Amino acid sequence: MKKIILLSFLLIQGCTEVYSIKDYNSAGEYYSAINKDLATKTLTLKLSDNEKTYVRNFEIKGDSAYWVTSAGYASKTISKTMIDKISPSASDNNKSLIQLKNGKAIEAYSVKHIIDSVLFQVKYINKKSIPLNKIYSISYYNHLMGTLEGLGIGAGAGFIYGMGDQLIGKLNNPKEQNSYTGITLGNVGGVLGSFLGAIAGAINGRNTVYVINDTLITNNK
Repeated sequence: MKKIILLSFLLIQGCTEVYSIKDYNSAGEYYSAINKDLATKTLTLKLSDNEKTYVRNFEIKGDSAYWVTSAGYASKTISKTMIDKISPSASDNNKSLIQLKNGKAIEAYSVKHIIDSVLFQVKYINKKSIPLNKIYSISYYNHLMGTLEGLGIGAGAGFIYGMGDQLIGKLNNPKEQNSYTGITLGNVGGVLGSFLGAIAGAINGRNTVYVINDTLITNNK
């Protein structure tokens, strides 16, 4: 029992995928793949000074990385004398396009008319950036994938252990009668291993790492 627990946890600890620019045809292709994979995930940035920061809404543009630090709505007012027309959105009842007389347009939400002014809200997004040469790696954990991998690895490890334990027992004590067959013990071990492996995989998750600046590898080991 204890051996199966230890084996399952040790096996799941090793579920890490590491990518680098060398795995792609060009830097552009690599960064495009990163943007596509990481856009909505919570990430860990490991920086060149060995510090870590946690970010969301991550994107690489040019030679820098950007992520959102805060987002929301801010209230604004504008005089009706500056407005040419207000066009409600056909797809969103809370959204309108305010077209100004100077040719500019404002994407507005919750528009309200107040005597000679219009009150509305606009979306705002605050971003932070850092040069790519300051980033060692970007990583994230997928706990669902870790659970599935742990289930499979744990089941296999448990089955092999159960079969092996029965076989070794027979070799050591060939005259000893045992009511359990190797298949039975293997199945029991497989069920137990899959359960423990799924727990270990869910806790640890699969770690996916994108190395950005491999010249910093030595300093960050």
